[in-house]
Amino acid sequence: MWKDRAFRDACRNGDVDQARALWPMSEFPRESFKFIASEPWNDPRECEYFQNVLHAACEDGHVDIVKFLVLEKHMPIGKTDSFGRTPLKIACEGGHAECASLVIGGNDDLQKMADRHGQTPFHAACCSGADDELIQLLYRRGVELRTPASMWHQSSNGHWCKLMITPVAGAVLSESMSVVGRLLAWGIDSQSPTRCQTCVGPCSGEMDGLAPLQIANLQGLGDIIPLLTEKKKRRLRKTPMKTRAENVGVVLAPTPAGLRDAVESSSPATRSTARHGLQRHQKSCEQKVARAELMQSSDESAKERFISKHRVAVQRCAAKNKAKFAQNRKVRQQSASQVVVSPLVHAPSVAPVPSSPLSAAPMFRTPLPPSHKPPPPPSPGAHRGVYKEQRRKAQTLLDM
Repeated sequence: MWKDRAFRDACRNGDVDQARALWPMSEFPRESFKFIASEPWNDPRECEYFQNVLHAACEDGHVDIVKFLVLEKHMPIGKTDSFGRTPLKIACEGGHAECASLVIGGNDDLQKMADRHGQTPFHAACCSGADDELIQLLYRRGVELRTPASMWHQSSNGHWCKLMITPVAGAVLSESMSVVGRLLAWGIDSQSPTRCQTCVGPCSGEMDGLAPLQIANLQGLGDIIPLLTEKKKRRLRKTPMKTRAENVGVVLAPTPAGLRDAVESSSPATRSTARHGLQRHQKSCEQKVARAELMQSSDESAKERFISKHRVAVQRCAAKNKAKFAQNRKVRQQSASQVVVSPLVHAPSVAPVPSSPLSAAPMFRTPLPPSHKPPPPPSPGAHRGVYKEQRRKAQTLLDM
């Protein structure tokens, strides 16, 4: 037991040499153990929690310990502690970008896993005032940027409230100017107010119903207020769609026949249906050109985010239409097995259509006369008579 305790203390303190030496002697190195919190950070009523050594290393930001546990000992990165927090969520709470890059893994579900309060890793990074590197890491992995989450906040009068806030409001509360500017540049909502989830009736705190700009005014954040008050003009594209498509080498699908004529139809139902169809066609062309322009741009973060979200969409579509994809694969395999492949030339070859029975026969065989007929198939019970005759002959030999 003391060896397990010594191993946990070494991981907690960041001593990687001692942790590597105590790992073989520890009886339960991967199990969770109990901590007593010195001061609450999320829920003021909880002071005891259970976590393993990987959670503890990510909480304190010990990069060497995290590398030792994840890369050498292959500890699971999806296991949660008693608060429902993954190692990625804990690393984002502390703003440890290097630890988060080690435990983010290749599974996109880890980035969406929220703790039991509903807070995701991205939301925790915004509320903790993390540096721009951690925010960019989560952005490239395709996390959801606009979903609000809950967090505990203590007002100036000492009252604790559980607030439902947006990432921008969380960044304002953490007084992180760089994070607020980055979120606003990505077009995240900055107008939604916070909502108290604990108070019945009027909130005893001071944050209920406040937008991010009002929070910044309340806390006197003079450097963040100009970012929230700046009005960004919508970007207008003056280049025609066909010119943009030619610049990026995209071939646009033609407009369905009769669709533009139906827009000017006298029937309201026909005109409405045609207008919706034309809008869908134009939106499809716009998305196709925008994707090509994005892949040819110099914004590497946006490229990686698009690739990550595309991979997630493909996986979700494959899981939803698994039976349909399996049937299509079976049809393709059957059609591929029917192709005749020549043994001398490694390419599919199609047999020529014979003009006569003689030309259809192989050259190394004697052609059959046109009057030749194949023998009739045996009757269903013919094999029984053959077996009966063989048994009779065998019994005759035994009797001799």
